[in-house]
Amino acid sequence: MEDEWAVSFLAVLLLLAVAVVIRVQHRSWLSPAAFWGLVWAVILLSSVLFVPDYLLRVAGVAWILGCVLIVSAGADLGHRIHFLRQAESSLLTDNIKRSLLIKRLRNTCFLSAVMGMGAVLVYLNEAGASLGDVWSIDRIFEIAHAYSFSRYSDRTFREPELAIFLSSFIYLSALLGGTLIALSPKFSFISIIGFIPALCVTIILTTRASFLFSAILWLSAYLATSVALTSGKYSLFTGRRMWVMSVLVVLAISVYVIGQVAREGDLDTDFLAIVPIVVSAFLGSPSAFTLWFSDNWYRSMPLGLGERTFAGPLGFEWPYFDATTVGSSSLTQQTTTVHTLYRELIHDYSLTGSMIVLFVLGLFGGWAFRKAVHGKPLAIAMLSIFYCIALNSLAGFPFAYTTICFAWGLYASTLLVFCRIS
Repeated sequence: MEDEWAVSFLAVLLLLAVAVVIRVQHRSWLSPAAFWGLVWAVILLSSVLFVPDYLLRVAGVAWILGCVLIVSAGADLGHRIHFLRQAESSLLTDNIKRSLLIKRLRNTCFLSAVMGMGAVLVYLNEAGASLGDVWSIDRIFEIAHAYSFSRYSDRTFREPELAIFLSSFIYLSALLGGTLIALSPKFSFISIIGFIPALCVTIILTTRASFLFSAILWLSAYLATSVALTSGKYSLFTGRRMWVMSVLVVLAISVYVIGQVAREGDLDTDFLAIVPIVVSAFLGSPSAFTLWFSDNWYRSMPLGLGERTFAGPLGFEWPYFDATTVGSSSLTQQTTTVHTLYRELIHDYSLTGSMIVLFVLGLFGGWAFRKAVHGKPLAIAMLSIFYCIALNSLAGFPFAYTTICFAWGLYASTLLVFCRIS
């Protein structure tokens, strides 16, 4: 096992070196070609350093390295495609137009967060609770435990349709907030107000996805807008931004722990027992994928044709993967059904098909980056898609959820309309 860890570690270092070379070629970590490699270099390096008993099979790591190169090749080609007029937009550089845009975005972001709070009220009402119950921690945990029990014990359980619809506005508020904080030179509470309903839904449903998706969407919109503001010369690794990223990671872990405690429905939960669950949630999927890939890459399997990657929009019933045990010590051993975006693509489109999808994704990202550099509003929204997929690739494909698709459609429409009338 130690020999395999050493080989896997060398393979991960090779992946990191490839990411650095791509970054040097493109002169920006936010270039889609470099960004995808950076994300996966950080993920795999964190796995081998922090949880070395989460075995990374060499065949799986090699596949991920190959996929990084495929995305990079697609992004290189996409960056050379000339589609749409090349004229720069003055919207982001003209102070008067920019101030009007910020005002409209701030108002819409706040309104979206208010509508997102409507989802919280619907969930409380469905559980027979009132708004006053939110001040009782015991009552909130009771509601959270009831929702968690219903979701896992009753396969026909379905969240209220109205709550699902209103939760889209939580994600819209996150997207608008990310763009707003990039545009505005001063910090505004409105830019993060969408995290309030996201945290409430996370505690009530104990799913954690609402908050984590909000964080990923917020960051994706922030990065895409920053590309437009800096003409692609955004510096990712400054002291301040490293500190902010560290805070975001700590917040994500904290929210996950809170959600797990709420799921148990008891404040006396053993926090040490939660540690392996949290570790596997954030770093278990790469190990699970490489273990699965090394044993199954040559097998012929029926194609899902979107039943994982576009389950919600296409109306498919979400198929669960078999659980994989990761970790060998008593402290870290857990089972997980999450196997990264790579297995989802293989499940739906085959090995060859997944390579084509990743190439097209890189092509799309490279084109969007080129256009976003010139300040095109639609390109900013499209580039945010690429960043969102990259940041969420550890867990799966984010647009498998109808709420995410709807929120992004509203976000793109909002940018186009507001930029046109400004």
